[in-house]
Amino acid sequence: MSRAPRRRLGLGVFAIALIVILLLTAFGYAALRANYEQNQDEAITGVERTARLAGALGSSLIGVAQQELAVLSRSPAILDGDVEGIQRTIDTVNPASLAFTGGMVWVNGVGQVSASWPRGVPGTAATDLGSLEAVKRAFGGATAIETLPAPAGTTMRPIAFAVPTYGSAPAIDQLPAVNGVLVASVVLPLSAQDALKTLFGTDAVVVIDQAGGPVFGGPKTNQRSVAIAGKALDRVGELAKKDAKGVTPDDITAKDTKMTDGVFRDIDGSVVGYSKMGAPEWLIVLERPRSELFAPLRWQFERSLFALGLLFLVSLLGAALAAMRLDRVHRRETDSRRLFQTVLEQLPVGVAAVDKAGRVVVTNDRADAALGARPEPGKRAPDSLRVALEAMRSRSVVRDLEVRVGSWKPTDDESRTLVVRAAPVESGGQVTGAAAIVEDVTEQREREARSTRLASATAELALASSREQVASVVADAVRAFGAQAAMVVLRHPTLENRLILASASGFSEGATDGWETIDLESSTPVAEAARTGQQVFVTIDEAADRFPDMGSLFASSGNHAWAALPLRSAGRIDGALGMSFREIGDIDMSARSQLVGFAALVSQALDRASRQSIEHDVAMVLQRGLLQPASGHFEGVEIASRYVPAEDHLEVGGDFFDVLPLADGAVMLVIGDVVGHGLDAASAMGQLRSAARALSATTSSPARLLELLDRFAAVVPPCRFATAAIVVISADRRTLRYSVAGHPSPVWHDATGAAGLLDGALSRPLGVYPSTRPEATMTITEAGATVCLYTDGLIEKRGEIIDVGLDLLVATMARHHDVSCEVVADRLLAEVGGSGPQRDDICIVCARF
Repeated sequence: MSRAPRRRLGLGVFAIALIVILLLTAFGYAALRANYEQNQDEAITGVERTARLAGALGSSLIGVAQQELAVLSRSPAILDGDVEGIQRTIDTVNPASLAFTGGMVWVNGVGQVSASWPRGVPGTAATDLGSLEAVKRAFGGATAIETLPAPAGTTMRPIAFAVPTYGSAPAIDQLPAVNGVLVASVVLPLSAQDALKTLFGTDAVVVIDQAGGPVFGGPKTNQRSVAIAGKALDRVGELAKKDAKGVTPDDITAKDTKMTDGVFRDIDGSVVGYSKMGAPEWLIVLERPRSELFAPLRWQFERSLFALGLLFLVSLLGAALAAMRLDRVHRRETDSRRLFQTVLEQLPVGVAAVDKAGRVVVTNDRADAALGARPEPGKRAPDSLRVALEAMRSRSVVRDLEVRVGSWKPTDDESRTLVVRAAPVESGGQVTGAAAIVEDVTEQREREARSTRLASATAELALASSREQVASVVADAVRAFGAQAAMVVLRHPTLENRLILASASGFSEGATDGWETIDLESSTPVAEAARTGQQVFVTIDEAADRFPDMGSLFASSGNHAWAALPLRSAGRIDGALGMSFREIGDIDMSARSQLVGFAALVSQALDRASRQSIEHDVAMVLQRGLLQPASGHFEGVEIASRYVPAEDHLEVGGDFFDVLPLADGAVMLVIGDVVGHGLDAASAMGQLRSAARALSATTSSPARLLELLDRFAAVVPPCRFATAAIVVISADRRTLRYSVAGHPSPVWHDATGAAGLLDGALSRPLGVYPSTRPEATMTITEAGATVCLYTDGLIEKRGEIIDVGLDLLVATMARHHDVSCEVVADRLLAEVGGSGPQRDDICIVCARF
């Protein structure tokens, strides 16, 4: 039977489709609502802009009228006070052409109309002009504007402009006096209202003065619109008070506030835009009922909502029909899959199948156990089945591919090794998927890995040359026996009752803190094994009581068994090997016998390392005794020497040097290199150096001394193939005599900075076959020359040809020709030898004369 119950797939798909449809519908409604609100904001902003434009236009028209009237007030006739001339000037100008349709008059200094066009101002008797506030302010020297009462039978209120006129100045240093007032009025005809609608798209404009009285209005102006304009004026006043910050309402003027234009979203159900005019301080108000302003927007919003609802119903019906059909198809497929799954479960191997998209189709229980989890059908195939995908791509069978699942740590219980075989599945000439057989070979591979690890550890133990190297190998090698963690402790080299932690592996960070040294008498498994020489095996149940000095290390490790085995070297117990195991069964009798045998191998490695350590110490003592630093002055020759041992091995080398004073006052420099490392090389080096020192008493010729050393090397086999270079310095004659036997050529520089190699007398290494050695002589003209002998460790670098090192050596000598011999030696080590680990020993002998 299928492991998965039958599900109503169609119902699930319908539920998902319903959620998606609801989300999309909600998103559509939110978008429509946001668009509707945005359009409302834009409509309100349009009212504000229109009001601002109306205010700007009104201010501009008033400014133009004032400018025209001011220009006319400066005519010569007015300056002279010539009444007839003023009348002619007014008639000539024709105020109607200047938009002063209400007429124009000039009031003399005593308040009488002296000139007019036409006679008088409509709606105002000539005798009343002197009482106008605008005329009074004009006689005071200020330009003024005043709204006049509307003529009978009309709502149009004329607007009067009053400008002071001045006579000629009585003297140059005196200002002219006001001799009258030029008054002109404007009466806006009905055509002006049509112009408003043309300019602003509406004629719902009301102009009110500071007292709230209407100055101008369109055909829609009524008591309600005037009242709304008054409320707008009141709100502007309230805003001005708030903005004035401390100024009392009686002191507020237009310059005290920045509230010159704006919009109120709702005053008695209307959107009201306003703009203040500067000179007359009137308020232009544009009032649009909200129902009228937003009617087109609401109609569009409601129509869009209807379309969205219709789309929701259609989508819901389609999803329901598709879900019903899908449910029928799914039931048929489920029945088929159940039958197929029943067959798979009867197979004796793990089987998995994937489709061409790389999704899991089916697996059986054995495949699930091997994979470590049951892959969800329809999900992406795990990496452990990627071989099936490869079989589909290559359309070929893939055999025995090993993959790891779970943790990638080989010691982790969750890590498994699988062998997967896969083949493509074809139908109608097309690859439709792949089938894979999965086999868990974890235990088999672990046995093979342990055997390999143990063999590798045995080989590494054979190569280990120190107790520390043996300990490092052992701490990792015991993992082959199933140990989760291991440590090696060795006896302290100077403290009899102390053990040192030589190596540890598998412990968590900080677990071995404080274990750098261990008391031999402590209650720990490794101390007991090292103290008694007995094997120690302990389980978690008895560990805490038997070894209290372990503290919480037992409990915190998570392991259940521990072992400690003594390690012997040179006939005594040299330390102990401690291990911890996950389960008690991991140290059964079979495992214990294997551990004891491995401990015997470790003891042999420790014994061998001890002998090698003794040999190394003897060789080091011998080499240090022979290679004493040479420095100071020898008959006019300054000497400096350096020796740097190699760092990439523990064995000593065969490099040597010597400085020998000769009977004739000359100084002989000798340097050489014996083949090999260790005690044999050190011994051969000592013999060859002693022979050179003894034979130098018989000859001062470098070539002859090398010939004598040839004979010595022929009878002392370890000295054969050794290289050497000899330079004899005669400071009084300023000459260099030299001969080189298979050794790198000495290098020199003089006081001028010239430098080079002494390569004129080169020959084979020592003891190869008897022959005559060449010798060359070089003369130095000035004092301050330096010659340096060195071994190949100075110029040979891994990955470089030797010519690179020689060129660098010569360049360095030339660059430091004016420093002391000691400084030259240091510069050669630093700039040519470098700061990294040395592959070989380095010897340098420098002489300055």
